[in-house]
Amino acid sequence: MSLWQKLIRKSCLLSVMAALLLLCGCGVPTLDIPVLYDAAQVGSQFYAEYPLIDQDVPYVEDNAPLQVLDIFRVESDQPAPVVVFVHGGTWQYTTRKDYGALAETLTERGFVTVIVDFRMYPDDIYPTFVDDTVSALNWTMAHIAEYGGDPQRVILMGHSAGTHLLAMVLTDDTFRSKLTFDPLAQIDGVVLLAGPYHFNIKVLPGVRRMVFDAMGSLENMQHAQPILYARGDIPPTLLMVGEDDDLAKPQLTLDYYAALKEQGAPVQLELIPNNDHYAIVLAMCEGYEGLSLAHTLRFINQRIGTNVQ
Repeated sequence: MSLWQKLIRKSCLLSVMAALLLLCGCGVPTLDIPVLYDAAQVGSQFYAEYPLIDQDVPYVEDNAPLQVLDIFRVESDQPAPVVVFVHGGTWQYTTRKDYGALAETLTERGFVTVIVDFRMYPDDIYPTFVDDTVSALNWTMAHIAEYGGDPQRVILMGHSAGTHLLAMVLTDDTFRSKLTFDPLAQIDGVVLLAGPYHFNIKVLPGVRRMVFDAMGSLENMQHAQPILYARGDIPPTLLMVGEDDDLAKPQLTLDYYAALKEQGAPVQLELIPNNDHYAIVLAMCEGYEGLSLAHTLRFINQRIGTNVQ
């Protein structure tokens, strides 16, 4: 490993460890922290060694430092299917660099993988995060073919705050009207993990304050609830949540599922036993493959005609 690769790996690990310290105050079970750290090590090594990465690609002109994305290409003679992932972190911590392990899982199965960053609190508040997600999706759909991706076979995926951002983009016309592509025609499916679809539920101490801070005001917090914009004309969507999730509690997903079904949306629901807020995304990583990955791959295979396991 070169000195540059070692520096990249060290930087990624320091970033993840800082995030873990923050997570300790947000309800992360102590037993999960070593697993999170192990996944971070896998991801940082993948960043350092994988040869087909385009890093820090800006998706707007005159971009801020976090208005960038990383693209993990694959070796293929034909345009490859694409997964675009928007990360979580209460709209205020973790970055794209913390999800190399997920990128490894997806690229090994032949998916061009795009991991999106967005400006975060405390430098910015809602709706900046959603506007950045719109811009990142617009850029990706316009340019992914240049990186070997097939813009006609695209899956969107988000976890936690990233799930919230995708849900707002796809349902609230304030943001959906800014898309430069037709999500019904060009997005084959959406996988939403452990999302905060509304804020009318008791949460762990301190979490509600973090949500309020990121939203910026009570008015913003009231408007930034995806359940208010439930509609039928969305791409086929898979909702998943861990039954033991204490942060984005399962009831949030159950409520959103019911609201979407009432509008006639093509939505599926999976409750994952013995999973909390973090295990559901860790189960997407090599060495920790679990039910959420199995359900995701089955959904993707159904949507774009692949046969990956």
